[in-house]
Amino acid sequence: MTTQHPNHDQLFKRLLHNFFPEFLLLVAPKNAPLLRLEHGRFIDPGTFTDFPRGDRRHLDLVYQTQELGGDSKVIFVHVEVEAEFRQSFDQRMWEYAMTLALRHRHPVFPIALFLKGGPPGIERRTFERRAADFLVHRFHYLAFGLSQASAEIYLERRDPLAAALAARMRYTQGPPAEHKVRCLRRIAEARDLNAARSFQLAHIVDTYLELPEQDEIKFQEMLSKDDNQEVQTMMDLDWADRLLGEGQAVGRKEGRKEGRKEGREEEARRTLLRLLQLRFGTLPTTAKRRVQGCQDLDQLHTWCDGVLTAPDLKALGLAR
Repeated sequence: MTTQHPNHDQLFKRLLHNFFPEFLLLVAPKNAPLLRLEHGRFIDPGTFTDFPRGDRRHLDLVYQTQELGGDSKVIFVHVEVEAEFRQSFDQRMWEYAMTLALRHRHPVFPIALFLKGGPPGIERRTFERRAADFLVHRFHYLAFGLSQASAEIYLERRDPLAAALAARMRYTQGPPAEHKVRCLRRIAEARDLNAARSFQLAHIVDTYLELPEQDEIKFQEMLSKDDNQEVQTMMDLDWADRLLGEGQAVGRKEGRKEGRKEGREEEARRTLLRLLQLRFGTLPTTAKRRVQGCQDLDQLHTWCDGVLTAPDLKALGLAR
């Protein structure tokens, strides 16, 4: 498994924001069809106190929708993205759900996505509170642990979102290069994805299955085979490359193959500036200077990811 990306939470929050109905159908296939997912919306639940430490915390994703049926009762679907599972998280998840329910007076359907640790796949977890041997509270939530789940099982689903998430899972049937090709192939085979959605899924795979040099050579050899032509086409003509144009796209791929930090930073700055100009038009000097002066590759990648969904430069943190 590859080294964890420092901005994992933002990458996965954006992913779930754009694939929320698909995520619920994947994690809760019996419950999701009972909700009016197409009529829902994300809400800002406000800042919560993180018990017992007292830190201030903003919940990751809260989706307001309705249950199917005559009453059309409002329900909140709360999803937390966690870098690593800890036993104390059961209580934290309960506290978040209780606070959210009391504040808005609507039932909460809670889900946690763990990038490392946790269950091997999807399970229902239970947290209980007792006093004098009396059961005071019993709380359930769905937990989805990626790192111990079987990539092969999720790749068999022929679901492009499942294929992207499989990049964080255990793959035992072959080398890492094969794992990466199979994930990308499932995404390339999805006929109902537009270019931006396809790119977002492929970017997750490319980020979390970054290969060492020898495996990268094997990966390129596998892409050249006839049965992987769809994957090769997707990698060659992904969303960012289409915006950049042929010449700059070549520079982007060269920087990735060379693996040199300086080259990748310069490539990311060039890519980001072009994407920003195409998305927002002429850029203010302060935004250009901030991008050109940034030497944090992870920050540059985060800004590139945000161009897909940010309403303006201020939302990206590039303007006042």
